[in-house]
Amino acid sequence: GEEALLTASATNDNNPMPGISVSLQVFGPHGAPINSQNGLTDSYGQVTISLILPFEEGLFSCVAKTSVAGNPIEDSVTFAVVRNSTLPSTFDNYDGLWHTEDFIITLMAFDGESGISGTYYRTDNGPIQNVSASGQPQITMESANNTLEYWSIDSGGHEELPHNILTGIELDKTPPNGSILVGDNATYVNSTSVTLALSASDAISGIAQMHFSNNNLAWSDWGTFSSSTNWTLAIDGGPRTVYAQFKDNAGLVSDTYSATVTLDTTVPIIENV
Repeated sequence: GEEALLTASATNDNNPMPGISVSLQVFGPHGAPINSQNGLTDSYGQVTISLILPFEEGLFSCVAKTSVAGNPIEDSVTFAVVRNSTLPSTFDNYDGLWHTEDFIITLMAFDGESGISGTYYRTDNGPIQNVSASGQPQITMESANNTLEYWSIDSGGHEELPHNILTGIELDKTPPNGSILVGDNATYVNSTSVTLALSASDAISGIAQMHFSNNNLAWSDWGTFSSSTNWTLAIDGGPRTVYAQFKDNAGLVSDTYSATVTLDTTVPIIENV
């Protein structure tokens, strides 16, 4: 519910650059876009936008972009929106997405009066840590619902209450497993059109997609996972191999699995003996 003024300045060797087209994009907590405006810099090389911020606490950011002589230029700034600047407020920068490696969530604390004395946290109900002594919280346990509790205390001894509770922190470091069969585990087929029987599992983020290949080089587009699908083998006769890969919701890709059948399109001959 508060108005914010955001100013971008374009300079060259400390000299203002008027008439430069600049785009300003504002993002709310966790990257949600809330505003986008374009403008030309004035005689001071500046362009300013005014916007009414949503009634939401958290870390906001503004990204300024322009291009000079075909060269893209970009800069950004981060600022906090708080309802009560007399008490400490702490925010996290978790993006709400699946991660596939151990990662750090950065905590930033603000206090409009006496300043911040310390910022504290604990992950998954573990021991309490201090940012200044232990560093920023690191997420290392594979789960779809890691938790992070965090808060700050200002120099006047005021503790941020209630504590902030971040849930649903997602980390998956293990690729999925799978298998592929042609038909009912057929050894021979008489047509290039076959049905593939598929199985895949992922204990953390779940199975999302699959794709296939006849030569382990050129692959089909990723598609939604299904336990069976139709597929066309290579035309040539003889042994034919189909390759499959599976992707989980975190974006991890499985090993390559395969099934081999012999394509036999020759009609048998009956002979009198």
